[in-house]
Amino acid sequence: MTPLPTTRHRSSVLPPRMEKHVRTTPSRRVLRTVGAALVAMLATAGLASTAQAADDLPVIPDGATGSITIHKFAYPDALPNVPNDGMQHPEITGLTPLDAGFTVRKVGGYDLTKNADWLRLKSLTPDNASQGSLGPELTAGTTSGVVTFANLSVGVYLITETTYPQGAAPAAPFLVTVPMTDPTTDARWVYDIHVYPKNVVSTATKTVADATAATFKNPVVWTILGDIPDVDPIDGYKIVDKLDSALTYKDVTVSLTGTGTPALTTDDYTAVYDQSTHTVTVTFEDTGLATIANRSTEQVKVVIETEANKTGEIPNTAIVYPNKPSFDITPGQPGGPIETPVVETKWGSVSIKKVAQGGQSGLAGAEFALYLSQADAQAGKDAIATDVSDVTTGLVTFTGLRYSGWADGKAVGVGDPGYRTYWLAETKAPDGFELLAQPIEVVVSDDDQEFEYTVENVPSRAGFTLPLTGGLGTATLMIAGVLLVSGSFLVGVRNRRARTATA
Repeated sequence: MTPLPTTRHRSSVLPPRMEKHVRTTPSRRVLRTVGAALVAMLATAGLASTAQAADDLPVIPDGATGSITIHKFAYPDALPNVPNDGMQHPEITGLTPLDAGFTVRKVGGYDLTKNADWLRLKSLTPDNASQGSLGPELTAGTTSGVVTFANLSVGVYLITETTYPQGAAPAAPFLVTVPMTDPTTDARWVYDIHVYPKNVVSTATKTVADATAATFKNPVVWTILGDIPDVDPIDGYKIVDKLDSALTYKDVTVSLTGTGTPALTTDDYTAVYDQSTHTVTVTFEDTGLATIANRSTEQVKVVIETEANKTGEIPNTAIVYPNKPSFDITPGQPGGPIETPVVETKWGSVSIKKVAQGGQSGLAGAEFALYLSQADAQAGKDAIATDVSDVTTGLVTFTGLRYSGWADGKAVGVGDPGYRTYWLAETKAPDGFELLAQPIEVVVSDDDQEFEYTVENVPSRAGFTLPLTGGLGTATLMIAGVLLVSGSFLVGVRNRRARTATA
């Protein structure tokens, strides 16, 4: 076996996007330059960590073995400033561990006990290594983010991440040599290698804006925000929103949240609504993928305008596919797309039963209008709906009204922004009865109780026979009139609640 020169061969792996944190090209001697070049080319998904067991011999002995321990963690916003030198770095501990699966295969044709084969590593990449002769697959998954492949013979190994967390971009394949030079002494070999391939974990959210909506004719707007992966290149990006059938699609817009350049254009994506499945799909083209590359501080923003068309609690969610592999994976599965939490918009009805004073039978022919404010109701302007009481039941029903205590996807109380009340005014009384003297405030509630507004109408002239002008009954009539105006009516409420099944 040819003895090695004093300069040792160093190999480690560098995670994608770590260039800003780790220097990757130390070089002083030819062979060390080769080793560093190998690092730069092989490194796409890991940061080397400590190997405690090191052989002090200056040459690699026959029959030597080593190990590769893979530590998997979520890519944080900022990384510690640590070298990719193959030694253990406690400052990396504390990051969020992830469960993932890996396959390790020895690359054939390289005898690392020979200097010539170390020099040949300069031209080796994960891509061409995968096309060459490879040893048997060694496959294992992490436990609490860690997995060790032990008893590895001396050589160079191709490592591929085969399973990865939901919403994550997988680490690219990378190469690791066993052994590598101990960077702390430059005088011995390290046989137990630790690497730290990173996952870029994307997130997504969805919100609804309906606080200004009151009726089916008003917009209900859904906003989806999806992270842009901090990987290069981004091989695919798609957002899918399957709308509930209780929503009518109106429009969609796509943009980025930041102020970076270039701006997103309609040539960068396709936005399609499939009416048969009620599905909006936004798919980024190659130009769009190039536009969003290296802009991980921004997010993709998709805004979908709809209108409610049925009463009930209408749920909605979206699915964000942050990379091409996720396109073919079911949501919720490892490596699959991100499904946003469910948000809801809630719509109902309010019914009014018109009865005679002291009676229970419904009165037909009463005409009502519904308003958004007391002032509008008193002025008789800008009614949002009108109806006439049923000839049989005396009921008037206004449907397609947003729940009073639910706005922008959350519960709201009296006095909170978005809390909605409605005002009912009688615009025409049934024959033989008086109009209501003032509007009635009503709410559409999602309480489990059933309520009904029951409104009593006083007979015309309050049931009195009017005296002749100047008669003694005039003062009595005036007093009765005052009592009529300030008289009370019975109010109850019934909310007809219908839940809509998700399409």
